[in-house]
Order: sequence, then C-alpha cells, then structure tokens
Amino acid sequence: MYKLFFNTVNYIMETIISINHKIKNIVSEINNKIAFSSTSNINTVQTINSLDTLNFNQIDFCVPNISNYDTITKRYTITTSGLYFFSFSVKTDSNSCRIDIFKNGVSICPSINSASVIINCIENDYIDIRCIEGDNVNIFYGSFCGYLI
Repeated sequence: MYKLFFNTVNYIMETIISINHKIKNIVSEINNKIAFSSTSNINTVQTINSLDTLNFNQIDFCVPNISNYDTITKRYTITTSGLYFFSFSVKTDSNSCRIDIFKNGVSICPSINSASVIINCIENDYIDIRCIEGDNVNIFYGSFCGYLI
C-alpha cells in the first residue's frame, strides 16, 4: 500500500516538474516576442508633403508592454536584432502620392498606399514611413505594424 502511495506521489511530482518546465518554456517564448501596431487618429486628417514622416499617433497594441514606436519621433526603434516584418497602409486623397518604408533614413520599399517588407535589423536601427512624392496630401487613416519573426 505504501509503495503504491509513494509511486503515485512520485508520478505526480514528475508530472508537476514537467508541466513547470513547459510553462517556463512558453513564458520564455512569449518574453522573446516583439510586436506592435499603431494607427493614425481616424478623426484627424494629416496633411503631408514630400519627405514628411507619417505619424501613427495611436498605439493599438505592443508586446512587450512598452512600445518601441515613438509618436514624437514617428519611428520604430529596434531593441532586439533579428529578422522583422513591417507593414503599413494609408488612405489618402491622392493617387500620385508615393510613400515608402525607410530604415535608418534610407528608402527600402517604395509604394503608393501600402507595403510590406521583411528585413534584417540590428539593435538601434529605426524604421519609419515617409512621403517621398506628393505635396499637400491628406491622409485620412493609416496603420503601421511590425514584429520580430
């Protein structure tokens, strides 16, 4: 009887240790995730000109809880090196406006109103979205997101 009891207790302890290890792995994976999503305010029209940086002034979500997208500098700063996915989309009143994704001040993905890119980044690189062609363009709505792959 005691042997059965100790075997059962031993089995339960091994199961608890195994579950604890799995939980630690899941938490570690979550802690290594980096993602954000930001939008421009729907009720505010943004007027931009060539070389202006677009402002996505509302942080919708971010992992970890502190966003690396700065609504003052209008850029996302990389804190962990790796391969990233970035995407943006805007609604404008112009079909001739060109908006690009920039990395460290250099255009990497020319587009019209939306684009997505996968790019290798290192710590302190920064990503922003800029108008490279068009003047007095009204942006009615926009979104900008990214995550570490």
